[in-house]
Amino acid sequence: MQHGAGKGGFLPGAAPRNWLRSAKSWGNAEAPRPELYDLGRDPRELHNLFVKGSPRALEMQGQLAKLLARYPPKRPASPRDASPQTQAPLNSLGYLSAGPRAALGGSGPDPKDRLPEFRLYKDAQAMLFNRRLEEAAATLRRLLVRDPRNTLARRDLAATYVELKDYAKARAAFEQVLAVAPDDYVTQYELGLSDERLGLMKEAEEHLRAACRIAPEAQQCRRELDAVEQKMK
Repeated sequence: MQHGAGKGGFLPGAAPRNWLRSAKSWGNAEAPRPELYDLGRDPRELHNLFVKGSPRALEMQGQLAKLLARYPPKRPASPRDASPQTQAPLNSLGYLSAGPRAALGGSGPDPKDRLPEFRLYKDAQAMLFNRRLEEAAATLRRLLVRDPRNTLARRDLAATYVELKDYAKARAAFEQVLAVAPDDYVTQYELGLSDERLGLMKEAEEHLRAACRIAPEAQQCRRELDAVEQKMK
């Protein structure tokens, strides 16, 4: 039987999704909910035909198990491969270690259950690219209603408020991110700028100084901090 196989979880926090496609155009996915589709007749995977213990399901699961045993997943990149300046924001946002978006192994939600969130985030990024800022902010707010722990989306919403010059809302959103990601450079830096625009010079100095500690090579951060300190004299 000709086939292809793969493994992946395309959303942070979601369980891995192992799949197999055969020459007969059947697809099988192992996730929290096993799935089996006739991809020739149902390419959009709308009708799950999986029946536990059925001959077709057992055949496909057997083939998938053999392939995964033969081709184990590659070792993920180590956090030590990143520079200290890169590690801090990635770690704080949950990409390198436990955090608000840490991987949950096989115990996470089915990836397909997260597709609406993924699509909302993708739409918001397209709106930001095209400078449709009000629409992007509304879309990110919708996403956060569905997933309040999505730190990256909340940070993007805060940055969108900065673009809209709504610094009070930006400050509130950045502070929520900071509560779970205190070592995120972008959040500390942008929060410092928002505080400066609001005339909160002491707070601006505090956050810009924190940002400069996280990324000491960031010259723009140092310039902004110097400017704030000059204004405070």
